[in-house]
Amino acid sequence: MAKQDISSKPVQAEAAPATAQKRSFRPRALGLVTTVVWLVGLIGNAVNNTWEKQALAEVVEPLVIIDVPAYESVNYLDEVEVIRAGVWQFLLDHPDTSGYQEDSFGNITVPQSDIEASIRQILGEHANIHHQSVEDSYLSIVYDEENQVYYLPTTPSVLPYSCEVLNISKNMNIYTLEVGYIPPGPFWDVGRHLEEEPQKTMIYTLQKVDTDQYVVLSVAFPTTESTVSQVQAQEGLTSDT
Repeated sequence: MAKQDISSKPVQAEAAPATAQKRSFRPRALGLVTTVVWLVGLIGNAVNNTWEKQALAEVVEPLVIIDVPAYESVNYLDEVEVIRAGVWQFLLDHPDTSGYQEDSFGNITVPQSDIEASIRQILGEHANIHHQSVEDSYLSIVYDEENQVYYLPTTPSVLPYSCEVLNISKNMNIYTLEVGYIPPGPFWDVGRHLEEEPQKTMIYTLQKVDTDQYVVLSVAFPTTESTVSQVQAQEGLTSDT
């Protein structure tokens, strides 16, 4: 699952809104042209916003899948959740696992360094990593301390949750997302969220740390103090609904 730089939007989509704003002040004789350009701008914005939400959904999906507990800082995130997040990040990033040794039970052998890289990708450099086997209802995570490898199934049978980004607000390189949790379903049916209603929502705070990398700083319950709309109102953030 390749991450995308969502800050650089297609040129056509950026140009359309600006054109619509300029032409709206021209004489009524150009009203029809103005209306057409304005509609094109609205469509462009809608397409861009959908694309942006999908890109950010890919960033937070490993944490949504494990239904990570709310945390104020990655320093306080339980070490078990750190491993679970890293493993799911790895699996989502590697739909093709042919480069890893596979046993007769369909489990692949993954160096712990690969899991560490996946953890850093989603949680940043300050995550506390303690390699260990993890009891997971949906996924068997077995750690071999002697060989410093993990044994993981190539394809989990069930996806605990998938996600949908409902709202976005931005302040410089900080993104605040309202994320909907879609009910459990088959791992292969990740597109089902298009027809399902979220069971719950959580507030995710992300930081853009590189051209194509966003790390999750915190996860919070959607109280009146932490909803995207409240953050927008109190801090003057740019909102994309």
